Amino acid sequence: MIEATHESSQSKSKSGREDTQAEDPRGQAQDQPAEEPKDRPVDGVRIVDVGNFVAGPYAASILSEFGAEVYKVEYPIGGDPMRTLGTPTHRADSTLFWLSEARNRKSVTINLRQPTGAKLFRKLVAKCDVVVESFRPGTLASWGVDWDVLSADNPGLIMLSVTGYGQTGPLKHQRGFATLAHAFGGLS
Repeated sequence: MIEATHESSQSKSKSGREDTQAEDPRGQAQDQPAEEPKDRPVDGVRIVDVGNFVAGPYAASILSEFGAEVYKVEYPIGGDPMRTLGTPTHRADSTLFWLSEARNRKSVTINLRQPTGAKLFRKLVAKCDVVVESFRPGTLASWGVDWDVLSADNPGLIMLSVTGYGQTGPLKHQRGFATLAHAFGGLS
């Protein structure tokens, strides 16, 4: 299992509470008490993010900011392609872009192309509330983990499918990235 983590500057104060380091305008760190957690709109909601690149994972990141517990499913060899995009870091498996986009989630590796991986994925989804995916239509079905299968395992499941050209229509099997959508929509 791969887990994306972020280091923060935290220390114990004299009272034993965790304090965070905040910078003042002069660039000097000053101790401030950590904020107490507040109820967030989707606290307790479990999300499986099985998308690649930006759109699906970004949606899962936003939901994590509002309290959702997000499980990022990555391919065992190399993980999500976003791991290699952008400015490198001291970590061999992460760029700055990845560390930003993959925040607040627990990463697991599952090979959905194999029957044992599909079975494991179904078990994970059965214990979650939402699946976020961003594959072209028919991809999940080819792996045996489409809406019909997953919703039979988990009748209360919600699925967010993000595609460049929708689930139906003549371009549904085309890849969709922001620059293509801008050009197609006349924004470029």
